[in-house]
Amino acid sequence: MHIGLLAAANAAMVPVLRKMGYKVKDIVTPSYMNAIVQLEVDGADKPRKDYALEIGKLIMAKFTVVVGPDIDPNNLEAVWWAMGVRGARNTWFEYPKAPPGAPEVPKYGFFNDLTMDMGYTIIDATIPVPERFDTYPPRTEPPAWEDEAVARMRAKIGRVGRS
Repeated sequence: MHIGLLAAANAAMVPVLRKMGYKVKDIVTPSYMNAIVQLEVDGADKPRKDYALEIGKLIMAKFTVVVGPDIDPNNLEAVWWAMGVRGARNTWFEYPKAPPGAPEVPKYGFFNDLTMDMGYTIIDATIPVPERFDTYPPRTEPPAWEDEAVARMRAKIGRVGRS
């Protein structure tokens, strides 16, 4: 398939996603089976924690990177920066199985030997919102053991400086 057709297909997804209520600004196809989705919202303005992952699942490119409105999806250097600084949260998904009675998805891709049944990756390179993390509690104050460690270090430095 020609890369231009994939770019057109992804560009056609923007109004579809908007009709579904998603705030998508642009979709760029830099290379075969890859997509960069630029959102209109970022950080605390995202309505849900997994908002970028929801949109990435709807795109279903082999590799999808979701960025905020401050990142130009046509500037791959900016996209790489967002992935490195903000994008520690990437998720691998398996493609859905064919429904009962439908033909099975072929093991090899339609356009080349890239296997289509391997799944796809979504990289959430939007601004994280720590208050929405559910894997660990948000930290605003240091725990007591850190306060005690700092006090010990200050006492130790104070003794060394006077010798």
